[in-house]
Amino acid sequence: AVHWASRAIELDPDAFLSLWVRQLAYYRKEDWDRSIEFGEIALAASGRHIMALGQLAHALAERGDLDAAHAVYGEMRSRAAREPIPRMTLAGVAAHLGETQAAIAYAREAYSHHDPHTSIFSLEWRQSRHLRALPEFRRILDEIRIPGWHPGAAGYVA
Repeated sequence: AVHWASRAIELDPDAFLSLWVRQLAYYRKEDWDRSIEFGEIALAASGRHIMALGQLAHALAERGDLDAAHAVYGEMRSRAAREPIPRMTLAGVAAHLGETQAAIAYAREAYSHHDPHTSIFSLEWRQSRHLRALPEFRRILDEIRIPGWHPGAAGYVA
């Protein structure tokens, strides 16, 4: 994971995607402090892009800084009232923070609006493991019928 992040930085070190990829790579390595550090850099470089913001909330929660994670989640919810924010991004963070009802409501909204993030969150996105653990979300995935989403399937990341 760090290899492709390093390659992105080599190609264009100041690009948002280069910074965001590094944030993701450190998250994958469970280096919460570095993931948070690069998340803050990506947010500053991008005008607080939602992909980096949601990722930051996950890393803060993983590090145990729940107050900060809730503050970031609050920013995400506030922005969602004024601008398009992927509901699956909100669902994943809500689930990670234990806000089950909100997580399921966001997931249902994402499903009804055909949010393309749903397929990513149902299979490969480690950050959404809290969402995938919810029986209500599993029922949504059953309705969608995304091949291979069940635990134990190839590509499924717990």
